[in-house]
Amino acid sequence: MGYIRHHAIIVTSADQAALKRAHDKAFEIFKDIAPITPEAVNGYASFLIAPDGGKEGRERSEQGDAARDTFIAWLEQSRNEDGFTELDYVEVQFGDDEGVSLLLRAS
Repeated sequence: MGYIRHHAIIVTSADQAALKRAHDKAFEIFKDIAPITPEAVNGYASFLIAPDGGKEGRERSEQGDAARDTFIAWLEQSRNEDGFTELDYVEVQFGDDEGVSLLLRAS
């Protein structure tokens, strides 16, 4: 057995160049990510980094945790000198065996 806890990251921006850079970086780290959505109202588009599917404490889950940490560190380093970013993101936890859903990190 093992404990299931899903983690996902969603990135959104109206700056298509910044979003493409983030998507490219996410692909470099994760390999298997969702494509960028078509632009919506006000030019915003998004992409999703889906859960890794690993059970907590197991190697696949630990690798997913490390990859998410690496990507979010990259997002945070993308801020300008005033702390502003064109890239809005959220990391969420959901669907765990206890029914707990959380907002873990956000821009």
